[in-house]
Amino acid sequence: EGLIEGGFNLRALAHNLALADRFFALAEEAGCTPGQLSLAWLLAKGDHIVPIPGTRRVERVEENLGAASIALPPKTIAQIDELFAPGAVRDPRYPTGAQAQIDTETLPDEELAKA
Repeated sequence: EGLIEGGFNLRALAHNLALADRFFALAEEAGCTPGQLSLAWLLAKGDHIVPIPGTRRVERVEENLGAASIALPPKTIAQIDELFAPGAVRDPRYPTGAQAQIDTETLPDEELAKA
């Protein structure tokens, strides 16, 4: 129940899309794109974090650079922290087959795909 082919959980999808919608709303409130908000949030976490966004388009590079000039208020940082607190996103990041090939990128208490 709630699953489609491949074991994809529709309830988890709906939950995760709601998180994304809230994040997009925060970006709109901040007057920036969701990508810029992501980067500005990471930059606000401290000098020990260096985001490395990937892109193939010059316009995205320019957009990403704009994040460096965004000063997020503490309230917005706290809202993002709460929105994406550990465990907030439902279901594993990778399907079972892909998870078996990944031995890095595992976070503490991360839900992993099961065979």
